[in-house]
Amino acid sequence: MERGLPDGRKRFILYVLSAYLGNVKRLDEDEALQAVLEFLDNSCRNYGKCEKVYESFIRGDLQRVRSKGLRPTTLEKTKRERPGASLSYRARIVVTIRVAQRMLHYMKTT
Repeated sequence: MERGLPDGRKRFILYVLSAYLGNVKRLDEDEALQAVLEFLDNSCRNYGKCEKVYESFIRGDLQRVRSKGLRPTTLEKTKRERPGASLSYRARIVVTIRVAQRMLHYMKTT
């Protein structure tokens, strides 16, 4: 999260970050929102990915994962649940999840 991502920011938020912050770290909605906004700011500063991601999108996703008790997705789950998705779409999700797993591992060890 400190460096941001060069690509796949919204997918990372949808599939990994919201669930991690809300249901693993157990942050309240405002704390989680601030962490996501910081991640987006880092993505902008470090990679030039500055397209607007609306707070309503982030809050909605935080509420969705909290209400359903969702955990961050895994590679195996993605492959199992999206077998009919195009190869390029699945590849983008897999890359996003691999980067997320490395980021989460780093966050747990610091």
